[in-house]
Amino acid sequence: MMMKQMVDRQLEKEQEAHPEIILRDFLAIDRTRLANQRTLLSFLRTGLYLFVTALAVWKVDFLEDLAFLTGILIGLGAITMLVGVINYFTMRKKIARHYQVSPKAKGELMKE
Repeated sequence: MMMKQMVDRQLEKEQEAHPEIILRDFLAIDRTRLANQRTLLSFLRTGLYLFVTALAVWKVDFLEDLAFLTGILIGLGAITMLVGVINYFTMRKKIARHYQVSPKAKGELMKE
């Protein structure tokens, strides 16, 4: 019950600050920001999996014929993580620009 009251108070504050935005729009902004964060975490997780796979190939004696694969996997992991970070900041900027209602709103949307 306490959490619902906190959420209701936060929504009331946001609606007072931006009366031209309706509740559905605030929820859409939050969903979009959360989806962008989930996507970043997915890219980072995939990059880490590639790094761990490279480490396994490097350390397991049975796979020493595939040692060249270590460098390829490390490179792919780094590229995957870099693409994820670039994508995150690009989308973050687009979200702030698209949902910008007033100069104050942009500053609030950029906070995460």
